[in-house]
Amino acid sequence: MQLDHVSVPVPAGKIDEVHSFYGGVIELEKLPVRDEVRDVVAWYRVGTGQLHLIANSGWKPPREHAMLPEAGPHFALIVENVDWMRERLDRQNVENWESEVEIPNRRRLFCRDPFGNIIELVELLPTPKSEET
Repeated sequence: MQLDHVSVPVPAGKIDEVHSFYGGVIELEKLPVRDEVRDVVAWYRVGTGQLHLIANSGWKPPREHAMLPEAGPHFALIVENVDWMRERLDRQNVENWESEVEIPNRRRLFCRDPFGNIIELVELLPTPKSEET
């Protein structure tokens, strides 16, 4: 089994901002959509899966977790280099932060898209020889 796509709601009328952030800042590959839905959906390739951003007139900002912002609803993207992504986000004035919770063999960075959706950016690190079986 594998994941085909994840659907994330965004505010109606904001598809241009979606493309600026996900296609521009994050540099995901834009996928074609039918002409009749072009103003309400944006699809991007993520590895072998897809990210679908769908404009919704009833959209509400995501709720934050009381203790850890990154523990709320979010999705994670594997990136080659967290430091490069941090520099890119900083240049675009996109708020980003590291988690206080460490996970072995992963470097993690979090940011929000222009609509408040949390994105976790993960750099996978080699497993130290002592941890291999």
